[in-house]
Amino acid sequence: MTVHSIFDYKKILVLCNDEIYEIDRDSIEMYEMSLLNRLIKQPYLNEKHYPLYNDRHVIPLNRDKQMFELILEFYRKAKVYIPFKVPYEQVYDEFDYFGLPVNNTLRSLNINERWKKIPMIVVVENILDLLVRSAW
Repeated sequence: MTVHSIFDYKKILVLCNDEIYEIDRDSIEMYEMSLLNRLIKQPYLNEKHYPLYNDRHVIPLNRDKQMFELILEFYRKAKVYIPFKVPYEQVYDEFDYFGLPVNNTLRSLNINERWKKIPMIVVVENILDLLVRSAW
Protein backbone atom coordinates (compact mmCIF):
# COMPACT_ATOMS: atom_id res chain seq x y z
CA MET A 1 0.00 0.00 0.00
CA THR A 2 1.36 3.43 -0.96
CA VAL A 3 1.25 6.16 1.64
CA HIS A 4 0.42 9.56 0.19
CA SER A 5 0.93 13.02 1.58
CA ILE A 6 -2.11 15.28 1.79
CA PHE A 7 -0.17 17.48 -0.64
CA ASP A 8 -0.10 15.10 -3.60
CA TYR A 9 -0.83 17.75 -6.21
CA LYS A 10 1.14 19.32 -9.05
CA LYS A 11 0.46 22.76 -7.54
CA ILE A 12 0.89 23.33 -3.82
CA LEU A 13 -1.27 25.91 -2.08
CA VAL A 14 0.19 28.09 0.66
CA LEU A 15 -1.88 30.32 2.93
CA CYS A 16 0.08 33.37 4.06
CA ASN A 17 -1.74 36.12 5.94
CA ASP A 18 -5.15 35.30 4.48
CA GLU A 19 -3.89 35.07 0.89
CA ILE A 20 -3.57 31.87 -1.11
CA TYR A 21 -0.42 31.38 -3.19
CA GLU A 22 0.21 28.58 -5.66
CA ILE A 23 3.66 27.05 -6.16
CA ASP A 24 4.68 24.32 -8.62
CA ARG A 25 5.58 21.15 -6.78
CA ASP A 26 8.59 20.70 -9.10
CA SER A 27 9.96 24.10 -8.05
CA ILE A 28 9.67 23.18 -4.39
CA GLU A 29 11.32 19.78 -4.91
CA MET A 30 14.39 21.41 -6.49
CA TYR A 31 15.44 22.40 -2.96
CA GLU A 32 15.39 19.13 -1.04
CA MET A 33 16.21 20.60 2.38
CA SER A 34 13.78 23.49 2.14
CA LEU A 35 11.00 23.85 4.66
CA LEU A 36 8.24 23.57 2.06
CA ASN A 37 9.74 20.44 0.50
CA ARG A 38 9.99 18.75 3.88
CA LEU A 39 6.37 19.66 4.64
CA ILE A 40 4.94 18.27 1.39
CA LYS A 41 6.93 15.03 1.65
CA GLN A 42 5.70 14.04 5.10
CA PRO A 43 3.26 11.12 5.05
CA TYR A 44 0.55 10.96 7.67
CA LEU A 45 0.38 14.68 8.24
CA ASN A 46 -2.39 15.54 10.62
CA GLU A 47 -5.08 16.97 8.36
CA LYS A 48 -6.61 18.91 11.25
CA HIS A 49 -3.64 21.27 11.23
CA TYR A 50 -3.94 22.08 7.53
CA PRO A 51 -6.95 24.18 6.55
CA LEU A 52 -9.00 23.51 3.44
CA TYR A 53 -9.35 25.84 0.49
CA ASN A 54 -11.62 24.68 -2.36
CA ASP A 55 -11.45 21.14 -0.96
CA ARG A 56 -7.64 21.11 -0.93
CA HIS A 57 -5.31 21.30 2.04
CA VAL A 58 -3.06 24.33 2.24
CA ILE A 59 0.17 24.97 4.11
CA PRO A 60 -0.52 27.79 6.57
CA LEU A 61 2.35 30.21 7.14
CA ASN A 62 2.48 33.13 9.52
CA ARG A 63 5.13 35.14 7.66
CA ASP A 64 5.53 38.67 6.36
CA LYS A 65 3.63 38.89 3.07
CA GLN A 66 6.28 40.96 1.26
CA MET A 67 9.03 38.57 2.34
CA PHE A 68 6.99 35.53 1.32
CA GLU A 69 6.42 37.02 -2.11
CA LEU A 70 10.22 37.23 -2.51
CA ILE A 71 10.45 33.55 -1.53
CA LEU A 72 7.71 32.75 -4.02
CA GLU A 73 9.58 34.66 -6.74
CA PHE A 74 12.69 32.62 -5.96
CA TYR A 75 10.76 29.35 -6.30
CA ARG A 76 9.30 30.48 -9.62
CA LYS A 77 12.39 32.03 -11.22
CA ALA A 78 15.35 30.69 -9.20
CA LYS A 79 16.37 34.31 -8.59
CA VAL A 80 15.02 37.27 -6.70
CA TYR A 81 15.17 41.03 -7.07
CA ILE A 82 15.26 42.66 -3.68
CA PRO A 83 13.41 45.99 -3.50
CA PHE A 84 15.75 48.80 -2.50
CA LYS A 85 13.79 49.50 0.68
CA VAL A 86 14.09 45.97 2.04
CA PRO A 87 17.16 45.32 4.22
CA TYR A 88 19.33 42.46 3.01
CA GLU A 89 19.42 40.96 6.51
CA GLN A 90 15.65 40.58 6.48
CA VAL A 91 15.73 38.74 3.15
CA TYR A 92 18.66 36.60 4.32
CA ASP A 93 16.75 35.62 7.48
CA GLU A 94 13.69 34.67 5.44
CA PHE A 95 15.76 32.51 3.06
CA ASP A 96 17.38 30.89 6.09
CA TYR A 97 13.96 30.19 7.65
CA PHE A 98 12.77 28.49 4.45
CA GLY A 99 16.06 26.57 4.05
CA LEU A 100 16.83 28.14 0.68
CA PRO A 101 20.31 28.93 -0.65
CA VAL A 102 21.62 32.47 -0.39
CA ASN A 103 24.28 33.30 -2.93
CA ASN A 104 26.57 36.24 -3.71
CA THR A 105 24.11 37.70 -6.20
CA LEU A 106 21.57 38.18 -3.45
CA ARG A 107 24.25 39.68 -1.22
CA SER A 108 25.46 42.13 -3.89
CA LEU A 109 22.03 43.73 -4.22
CA ASN A 110 22.23 45.21 -0.74
CA ILE A 111 22.77 48.97 -0.58
CA ASN A 112 24.62 51.02 2.02
CA GLU A 113 22.10 52.31 4.59
CA ARG A 114 23.51 55.88 4.68
CA TRP A 115 23.27 56.17 0.92
CA LYS A 116 19.60 55.21 1.04
CA LYS A 117 18.76 58.28 3.20
CA ILE A 118 19.66 60.85 0.53
CA PRO A 119 16.31 62.36 -0.66
CA MET A 120 17.09 62.11 -4.38
CA ILE A 121 18.06 58.46 -3.92
CA VAL A 122 14.66 57.77 -2.35
CA VAL A 123 12.95 59.15 -5.47
CA VAL A 124 15.19 57.09 -7.74
CA GLU A 125 14.55 53.97 -5.61
CA ASN A 126 10.80 54.36 -6.03
CA ILE A 127 11.14 54.77 -9.79
CA LEU A 128 13.45 51.75 -10.06
CA ASP A 129 11.10 49.63 -7.94
CA LEU A 130 8.24 50.52 -10.28
CA LEU A 131 10.32 49.73 -13.36
CA VAL A 132 11.51 46.38 -12.02
CA ARG A 133 8.00 45.37 -10.91
CA SER A 134 6.46 46.42 -14.25
CA ALA A 135 8.99 44.28 -16.14
CA TRP A 136 7.58 41.12 -14.51
